[in-house]
Amino acid sequence: MFPPPDRRPDARPEPTRRRAAPASQTAAVTMRLLLLSPHPDDIAWSLGGTVARLGAAGADLRVLTFFGRSRYAPGHPAHGEAETTRVRALEEETWARAAGVRLRRGDLPDASLRGYDDDTEMGAIPEDAVIGRAAAMLRRAVDEIRPDVVLAPLAVGGHVDHAAVRAAVTRIGLGDQARRGPTAHRRADLPAGGEPLHRVPVAVGGGGAALAASPSVGVVGETGPVRVRDTGDPPVDTRGLGQAGEPALFWYEDLPYAARGGPRPPGLPLVIDVEEVWSAKERGVRCFPSQEPDTVLPVLRGHADAVSGERVWAPGQAAADRLRRLVG
Repeated sequence: MFPPPDRRPDARPEPTRRRAAPASQTAAVTMRLLLLSPHPDDIAWSLGGTVARLGAAGADLRVLTFFGRSRYAPGHPAHGEAETTRVRALEEETWARAAGVRLRRGDLPDASLRGYDDDTEMGAIPEDAVIGRAAAMLRRAVDEIRPDVVLAPLAVGGHVDHAAVRAAVTRIGLGDQARRGPTAHRRADLPAGGEPLHRVPVAVGGGGAALAASPSVGVVGETGPVRVRDTGDPPVDTRGLGQAGEPALFWYEDLPYAARGGPRPPGLPLVIDVEEVWSAKERGVRCFPSQEPDTVLPVLRGHADAVSGERVWAPGQAAADRLRRLVG
């Protein structure tokens, strides 16, 4: 027999018991990711497949776009800063709705408004004032959003705006890797070809099954391939990935520039298979008609084929395992 319920006036009802979330989704509901996008299209270009898989897993995805002002729109008849900025903002909002991410848009002027052209913006050293403003924007976003993970651009190819974002990450000391983070890479330094990768199949559960039926993730260690076992254990707690309350810092390779190859950055490479969500990535890329998606899509496809997906670099094995569990 159960005892009678407490009839005191101040008695509080028993809280309703919630059904436990499936094991494959437990990690997702506690992980918040902040993706740093120099321009409105950079996350769709570089991490569109990863975003699709994370979204399918139920992760809380935020995007911080730094250079929101522009006059660069080769695929649109827009003229001048105001109209181009409006067009590109609408494109990004369309993509964000489709991808299920929340936007936080900065208003820094991009390279096209700071006197650069297609040639001089590549490999240029970013202005200290621009880095400072980007760093302040990033610090506020991290303090207010409190992400578990930050994904930052490597600045492969050395685009001045991408290099400014990378420098901002370093300036605020975000993550242990930030203090010894990669240098911006100029086109002249980029070798051809990619790395051999070891792919490990993982299961997809919950809402991600429809978008990614049988994706896989590969990890390559500093001295060669490293096998990552899917033990079937319950998902680990994804909180506290970073040190001293800071988020864990992952680097991603900038596309389409990274398609030319690039020096190996520090950290543990993690390859996220995006084959089963490629159609979602392509739809996302096409949300930016002003940036001539038909020109860039073959480059993105070729790079995904060459490296077996989209690559990020984790600060260590534990962080890599936790992100692997989330996308898996």
